[in-house]
Amino acid sequence: MSPSPSSIVRLLLALLLTAAAALVAAPAHASARPAAAGRCAPIEATGTGQDLGNGQTTATVSVDGQVVGTTRATFTITGS
Repeated sequence: MSPSPSSIVRLLLALLLTAAAALVAAPAHASARPAAAGRCAPIEATGTGQDLGNGQTTATVSVDGQVVGTTRATFTITGS
């Protein structure tokens, strides 16, 4: 049984949001003008991922075409 398109979209959205949160929390590189302490800076990140099956996923996250990180996640599948 293949996952439905809506479950794939939800999975990719969850991966992208997780990756974006990780990038904001721990930037991969320094900036010439660092943000003030306690402030968040919006970023536009893209992610390309793969569903490895059995709730396992992996993705590559990029900002302006530059790879800034990767993700691995495990989801608990519930329902049908």
